[in-house]
Amino acid sequence: MTDSARYDRAARPLTRSCGLAVATYTHRAFFHDTDDELVDALVPFVMEGIDADERVVVVVTASIGETLCRRIGSSDGFDVWDSTEVYTYPVRTLAGYVDTVRDGTEDGRRMRVAGQPVWAGLNPLEIAEWTCLEAACNLVFAESPLLMLCLYDTSRLDPSVIAAARRTHPEIRRGSQVAASPEFAPFDHQSNVRASELPPRPASCETISIFAHSDLDPVLSFVEAFARSQAMAESRITDLTTTVRGLISQAIDYRLGPAHLHIWATPEELTYEIESHGSLTSEFAGYLPPCTSALDDGGLWLIGQQCDLIAVREQRGMTTVRLNFCDHIVPVRPQCNGVDKLLGVYALRACDPEEIALVESHLATCTECRAEFDVLSQVVGLMNDPDDHQHESGS
Repeated sequence: MTDSARYDRAARPLTRSCGLAVATYTHRAFFHDTDDELVDALVPFVMEGIDADERVVVVVTASIGETLCRRIGSSDGFDVWDSTEVYTYPVRTLAGYVDTVRDGTEDGRRMRVAGQPVWAGLNPLEIAEWTCLEAACNLVFAESPLLMLCLYDTSRLDPSVIAAARRTHPEIRRGSQVAASPEFAPFDHQSNVRASELPPRPASCETISIFAHSDLDPVLSFVEAFARSQAMAESRITDLTTTVRGLISQAIDYRLGPAHLHIWATPEELTYEIESHGSLTSEFAGYLPPCTSALDDGGLWLIGQQCDLIAVREQRGMTTVRLNFCDHIVPVRPQCNGVDKLLGVYALRACDPEEIALVESHLATCTECRAEFDVLSQVVGLMNDPDDHQHESGS
């Protein structure tokens, strides 16, 4: 059964459910203008769940949580979680909800969750991926005895976020009124995101072409060394190399032509992007846990747990998977004044003249950076060895 057919079958009961009772899964956006309006709606939401012996979880800011507990008088019958700790990265957050709902409903109980995503400070790419999470929830929880109320402050959020909520939620609540959303079209929304442009790669980006599995080891050695040169924590480097290896192997095995690996760094994050020919089998690839979809798209769900943001795009017969690693970068070595962050780019001969002079002057005095650069140079030499690709020219 295709994802679309599975969704169509599961969604039909939703169009007939306008009350708070949950037949299977109700996915509802609650639009509000003030914090008082939000708390006024959450109090009966929680109390009705407690009275029905449902598992109740409310994920909101600390201040809203405190006000809610004061209004209800006791938090014994429900859980209040801090939204800044739950809404971290899209696929990881969805995985956390999958576990929470599974645990909360395994004894046959129904469950209700109110969630307040954290939109402040997000860039356009991050916003797009959070809207993909909302669209995917319609598939992931289609057969769960769950009422999910997603909280949107219309006085603070950009209109594009509210518009996306109308496309990704089958029901909209305003005040005490609940109505079907005429714009509801999660598959169209997901397809539009997947067909959109990613933010451009910087000029300093390095591109490496991988033609066969024999190319993997030197490339992965460089990936690892580059991450160390950018001060990535050792505990994260295994996640990084496992993720990149899986995506490149998938591209080599099932796509036509080489896989292209693009690498760059900023002070905030490391980015690795794998680009190859072909397309994925599902609009929601990367947002469907294995238990939800029988489709195999290279284990993108698991990969999404290992990085901090995964973005998949399909354009002009190419599939691009961008991976950001940003929450485990450790500070630069103080004695190096940031020059250690340039070693990977310098090894790839991508520095500008001023940076070249700065790095070479520093390498003459810093044994730690010199040793790190020697490793990077060896790996770059392996990647640039023309003998590795004799098969390309038929030699």
